[in-house]
Amino acid sequence: MASIRRRGDVWQVQVRRRGVRALSRTFLHKRDAEIWARQIESTCDSGHPIESTKKTQSTETFGDLIRRYATTLASDPRPLNTEKQILGEVLRKWLADCKVSELNPETFARYRDQRLRQVGPATVRRELTVIQRLLQIAIDEWGLPGPNPVGRIRKPSSPPSRERRLNGDKEQRLIACARQCLLNRIQH
Repeated sequence: MASIRRRGDVWQVQVRRRGVRALSRTFLHKRDAEIWARQIESTCDSGHPIESTKKTQSTETFGDLIRRYATTLASDPRPLNTEKQILGEVLRKWLADCKVSELNPETFARYRDQRLRQVGPATVRRELTVIQRLLQIAIDEWGLPGPNPVGRIRKPSSPPSRERRLNGDKEQRLIACARQCLLNRIQH
């Protein structure tokens, strides 16, 4: 059974199981602590080793996760050039050097705010969507503990859609061009 207790501004979780060394971790939010405790308990109950995920998480960087995800994209038959381009851009940022164990919603909120000073909100939304997908695969398939931190931050709102109006003689030129294309099709 996991024990969760508040220590100052953080929540500390301790998981003890017979035959497995005791594990503990600290979280900013109680919900994150409860999720982590359930994941560790279910891993212990299923008989999977916990030691390997703890070691990997302490030394692995976010850039390592990106590279691993990129190799899975290479085997995907769908064309994912945009996603690969976004991941390549993230690899050149400070975020790629962060340890996986240090990733939290505040880290991604800081990344979001810095990117908003450089590019538009739609670009940042696309980047965060790709990062969120990558982290969800890492959690679901690679054993990364904890909830997805990108899912807990606000995404920038999309700018209002553009409304274009034809002004001047553009309407007449457009109609004339459409007639000419139609005539050319009929003749051939």
